[in-house]
Amino acid sequence: MAAATTSDMECPVCHDSLQQPKILPCTHLVCRKCVVSWLEEAGNQGGCPLCREQILPASDKGQGDLASQVDALPTDLATAVVVESEKALTGSHVCSCEDAEAVLYCFQCSVKLCTSCAKTHSKVPTTQEHVTEKLSDLTTEQLASHPPTPCVNHSSKQAELYCTSHEELICVLCASTSHRQCPDLAVIGDVATVKREELKKHVQKLEEKEAAVVAKINEIDTQVTDGKGKFKAMRDEVKVTFDGLQTSLETRRQKMNSDIQEREDAFLAERKSCKLDLENQKDVFYAHKTTAERLVSSAADSSLLGMMGKLMSRLTGLESRKLPDDAKTTTGNLVLKTDKINKVKKAVNDIGMLTDSAQDKGNTGDRCLWCGRPPPCEGPEYAAVIKVGDRVRRGKDWRPSYGTQDGSPPGAGSVTAVPANLKSGWVRVQWDCGNHYGYRMGRENCYDLKLVL
Repeated sequence: MAAATTSDMECPVCHDSLQQPKILPCTHLVCRKCVVSWLEEAGNQGGCPLCREQILPASDKGQGDLASQVDALPTDLATAVVVESEKALTGSHVCSCEDAEAVLYCFQCSVKLCTSCAKTHSKVPTTQEHVTEKLSDLTTEQLASHPPTPCVNHSSKQAELYCTSHEELICVLCASTSHRQCPDLAVIGDVATVKREELKKHVQKLEEKEAAVVAKINEIDTQVTDGKGKFKAMRDEVKVTFDGLQTSLETRRQKMNSDIQEREDAFLAERKSCKLDLENQKDVFYAHKTTAERLVSSAADSSLLGMMGKLMSRLTGLESRKLPDDAKTTTGNLVLKTDKINKVKKAVNDIGMLTDSAQDKGNTGDRCLWCGRPPPCEGPEYAAVIKVGDRVRRGKDWRPSYGTQDGSPPGAGSVTAVPANLKSGWVRVQWDCGNHYGYRMGRENCYDLKLVL
């Protein structure tokens, strides 16, 4: 028998040695009286004081006497014997004659004997074969292995037989009186041997069950480990993919900025050259204008007439001179084409959808008309596509209850309202036939509408 620790022998409620320890459904041990008081305080709804697991079945709560329900719980007699054995070996030892200190213990009689009583005990024919042990050498395990077994009807008599019909430990007197008609009376040791074998079979089955549970736990641990590895690999793949995409986008951004910078540099250089030409012309105009003004205001007539021919020819040439043309490099026709960028945005919203590969393969022929994915789909990606003014027709998910809302024969319509969150919102459509209704987007399987492309 394995040695029991002090904590194993202590009631978790009263913190005293276990008395009539009851085995709760969770296998924790609690004194019988403590179980009763615990349930009384909890209104018959209490759980184990250690783990809170339910003590009484729900079907038994509120039915019958509480003490009787607690008595129906199995009692751990083995622990009870250990507790009593431990008590018996602590403190002083007094002989059953109560006149001297005991030195021996008789396992058959379950009594302590002094030196004098031990000599008498060994000479009496009925007790001389009994097994005794020095109290100084006696251990709790030894004492617990030979517990006193009183008759169920006569507490002063030792039980020697077991009635299988009544499941009672009885003495010889009971066997010849109250149990005389019982067909199944056997020696306690013989019955215990059979019961031990039955318990061994149960233990073996529980060990098999425990091993199966352990194997399942190990399987789950393996699945968790493998799953973590797969999810990490997926994250790594996402990182590589998006890092590559980000690198491509960054390269393209830099190229576009470089092209813009080249255009800007060429534009500024040409503007600068044009400005320099204009500055030079301005200086020529100013010089000739100043000369002409001076001749007008202060030149003698003869001087004026002497210069007039050549000067007038030069002035006429300057007046007819055209201003420099606009720079060949301009910004007026530079625009950023966003149509492909918008398509890329939508593609980014659709990229990297997590799907079960088997399910995805099984639905390749039944995909959403909007996002191209197997149903069910959501709708946020649809918000990047649908807009007010789009032309639509009924979709493949059209319900019979919708009838001919879009006309008969079915026609087309225009989207008049789009909510901010299509996943929980509705698209409003004005049909060409005159009807107008709202239709759900991203609910159930797919969509009620499809674009008129």
